[in-house]
Amino acid sequence: MQKSRVWAIVCYASWVIGVIGLAGLFGFSTHYMYANPTSPSPRTGHIYPYKNRGTVVYLKKEELLSIRLLDGALWVGMAGFVVGGAFAGFFRGKT
Repeated sequence: MQKSRVWAIVCYASWVIGVIGLAGLFGFSTHYMYANPTSPSPRTGHIYPYKNRGTVVYLKKEELLSIRLLDGALWVGMAGFVVGGAFAGFFRGKT
């Protein structure tokens, strides 16, 4: 398999991961803005602060880990897209 083809696959796979991360973050951020308390609630487990568009909401540990995972997927996906695209030759001018 050619080296540029491998990098192209890396680029497209990273793009997909980045889009999943972006869509997930958008969905979670709009859901959490309205569904979670704005003050800590130890009884329900909502004790982890998360700043969401200027509003602090309190999340459970699992919810916070999900958001961090999606945030990581977004950044890794975008970085992989740029690096993979550069090595695959996507950003070279036509000669």
